[in-house]
Amino acid sequence: MSTCRSSGGPVDDLVKGGTMPQVPAVQGSAARGGVIWITGYSAAGKTTVGRRVVARLKERGVSTVFLDGDDLRSIFASRWGYERDERIELARVYFRLCSHLSSQGHTVVISAVAMYDEARAWLRENVANAMEVFLNVPEDERLRRDSETKKIYGRGGNLAELYDEPGEDCLRIDNFGAPTQDTVASQVVEAFLEGRAGRAGHGRDRHWGSYYARAAAPVDPSGFARHVAAGLQGARRILEVGCGNGTRCVLLRVAGP
Repeated sequence: MSTCRSSGGPVDDLVKGGTMPQVPAVQGSAARGGVIWITGYSAAGKTTVGRRVVARLKERGVSTVFLDGDDLRSIFASRWGYERDERIELARVYFRLCSHLSSQGHTVVISAVAMYDEARAWLRENVANAMEVFLNVPEDERLRRDSETKKIYGRGGNLAELYDEPGEDCLRIDNFGAPTQDTVASQVVEAFLEGRAGRAGHGRDRHWGSYYARAAAPVDPSGFARHVAAGLQGARRILEVGCGNGTRCVLLRVAGP
């Protein structure tokens, strides 16, 4: 995530005058771009929380872009419908756009439902420093909010059955009752800046998952491991950093002191 400086004005005057504390600029991975995906069912408060997350990131000097699922669907001129496969493909389009922007050093905050395992897997595999945030709101509260706004729930159908709710590896935050939306936004920002976002797998997880699912893991050490083991003499200490299934480590341990 890269930094964004203020161009001057009343806020800068307050900071320079000492009447407003200046927030330190973000360092490390947060300065190289990333994606904060704020999800949840309709009327969970995704857009409101997303905008407040953006405001807080900008206060920390983070170059931030905000995207909203409803806006994006409108921008794409209803090219995708509402069947599951169409929703999944649209979610992938959202995340490809997020990836493109984050690769240029921006932190992208996207407020969108998009809760599909296929889209979630694509995000984790292809986008570094990405974090999923699920806003937890009870159904009765969502129904109450919806009746005052979009009235989506009144159109029929069980929205919960349309989506794949995230597991425990996302950040779950209650967005109802005592916590204010400002408090929720602050929790999201702090979690992101503390490094809760994950690395991109770039296909590695899928490859090795498929590899070991075929029971193809070798049981015999490699030729290289045998060559090294043959050269060990006396009470040598060895640091072996493995990246496979451990057969080399076992051989060297037996051959060593």
